[in-house]
Amino acid sequence: MKTYKPFQALLLAVAMMLWGNQACLKLDPEVYDKVSVFWQTDDQIAAGVAPAYSGLRDYAPANAAYVLNETSTDEVIVPVRGGHWADNGVWEKMWKHSWKSDHSYMAEAWQFINSGIARVNLILETVNTLNPKPTGLNAILSELKTVRAFYYYIALDLF
Repeated sequence: MKTYKPFQALLLAVAMMLWGNQACLKLDPEVYDKVSVFWQTDDQIAAGVAPAYSGLRDYAPANAAYVLNETSTDEVIVPVRGGHWADNGVWEKMWKHSWKSDHSYMAEAWQFINSGIARVNLILETVNTLNPKPTGLNAILSELKTVRAFYYYIALDLF
């Protein structure tokens, strides 16, 4: 086993302190996992608000909320020709208003509505905490609240 003399131990300790001290000089490292300069310009704010509207593009004939609203009335009728288009009685349950909570479209519609409301609420919270406040803040908040109200309207209509 190698033994150190006191002077060598002192040199080793000083060298370790200097080396360790060099590693701690840069206390403000550059952050790569967060965007810190977003929501500054009008274009960035418009891009940040856009996801509130992007969910509405899914409110189309293939969407469960749309299907529940339209096929349960006389507005949209899916023809059943023999046993080939019956889809295991899905459409018949819609026409007769005899679906239950385990119906496949119910969970999908609930998810669509509540994810849209949550998305808008998150954007509202972000816009309200911006500093400095953007120009046209009242217009932005009004638009977002209107989109959220549309989701609430669908929810009240279906559930």
